[in-house]
Order: sequence, then structure tokens, then C-alpha cells
Amino acid sequence: MLSSAAKPDGLDKAFASAKKALSLTGIDMAVKKPDEAKVSAKMTKAGKPAEFMLSCSGETVMLSIECAGAVVAELGELSIDIAKDRKKGLAILDALVTAKLMSKAQAEKLKAGARTGPDPKVVANELRKIADLKKKMAADGKITTYEDAKRDKVFFAGLTDYCVSEFSQEGLEFLAAVEKKTNRDKIIQQFIGKKAKTQVNISDASEKNILAGGDFDAAVDEVKRLIKSDTMKRYQDMLKKQYEKQISAAEAELKALG
Repeated sequence: MLSSAAKPDGLDKAFASAKKALSLTGIDMAVKKPDEAKVSAKMTKAGKPAEFMLSCSGETVMLSIECAGAVVAELGELSIDIAKDRKKGLAILDALVTAKLMSKAQAEKLKAGARTGPDPKVVANELRKIADLKKKMAADGKITTYEDAKRDKVFFAGLTDYCVSEFSQEGLEFLAAVEKKTNRDKIIQQFIGKKAKTQVNISDASEKNILAGGDFDAAVDEVKRLIKSDTMKRYQDMLKKQYEKQISAAEAELKALG
């Protein structure tokens, strides 16, 4: 028994004492206030005090209020789930033994019967997550050319966003305009020469050739080479760091499972 009330007007004080006594056991349980009208009626009819009782049944700890040997209301319940949270479960068992609500033998039996390792399904999920990340990192690492990137929609979308963030998207936009066979004059106005809105980085020879009426072939090759040697390399380096960070976090979570 944690506390008792001899008369109905002492229920609030007894409830406060019960909560304090419960906290001293080290058991962290959410409890609700009893229905005073219901408990008072029982006390008056039985002519007996109300008792706040902490009990243990199997793997469940319960706080109840009793009168004349009968449970009037259950105020709280806590499961000793060692499998879910071993540290917390063991702490509850130790608190119950200290409070003499459970024998050492009962506590040891529960400890022995509890699974000591992490949940196999959780472990499998973490291992799968790590494997998927490593597989994706390896696959993305093999993408080295503009053509490779275009074949992988997710990768290309990420590359495009990266270029936008770096204010260097003009190369991709130039290639897209040429591939779509956009009006020649519009392409020149947008990308070719110092007067262009977003000048693309090509050689003077390629620029002169285009302005003189030549095709875009040489310029396209130059832009693709630049994307491969510079933009793609920087994007790949950033991706690798992101993958390594995610893998490290997943491995830390797996290690924390025990």
C-alpha cells in the first residue's frame, strides 16, 4: 500500500502521497486522478478507508484504489517490456524488488526470459538500409558523362538542382536547347558570345564558328567535356559525402541496437 484515506475528504491528500511514494520507487508511470464521487460512495457504504495500492501481475505493474478488499478504480498501468526497452525494463524490475512488490526470483525469471538481443526485424531493416545506400553510392559513382546522367532521371534531376545552386546551369540549358532543336537565333541570343543572356563556356573557335553560321556540334562536345571534368566531378564528390554521412548514421543506429 502506498497511502490511504480514512475519510472521503482525505482522498486528495492520499492521492498526492501515493504519487510521491510511486516516484520514490523509481517507477515512471502515468496515473489518473480517481473519481472522488465513486470512491466516496464506496467508502461510505463499506465504512472502510480507501487504499492506494501498487501491485504487479506477470509483466504488468498497476496502481489502483481499493476499498474493503475490492478494486474501485485502476489509476495507472505500466508494462515491463524488457524486449522493447531493456534498460528501462530492468530498472522497473529492480524498483519492484526494492519496493517488495516482487521477489528477486520473480525478477530474475523475467530477466532470463527476456530477449537479450535487438529485434531481428529492426536489425534486418537497418542492414538493408545500409546495403541500399552503398549500392546506390556505387551506382551513382559510375555515372561520369552527360549521357550517363541523362539516362538516370533521379541523378540528372539532382545534377540540375546542384548546377542551379552553383549558378552554373547554363551548360545543361544550352545542351537541352540544342537537343530540342530550339530556334538557332534564340540559342545564340541566350548562350553564345559576350552579349548572350547566359553565356556558355566554349572556346573562341567554337564561338566564331557558330556566329559565322556553323553548327553547334563542337560547342556541344566542349560543354559535355566540361560537365564531365568539372561539374560532374564536384557533384559526385558532394553525393559521396552525403551517402557516407547517411551510411555512418545508419551504422550508428545499428550499433546502438546492441
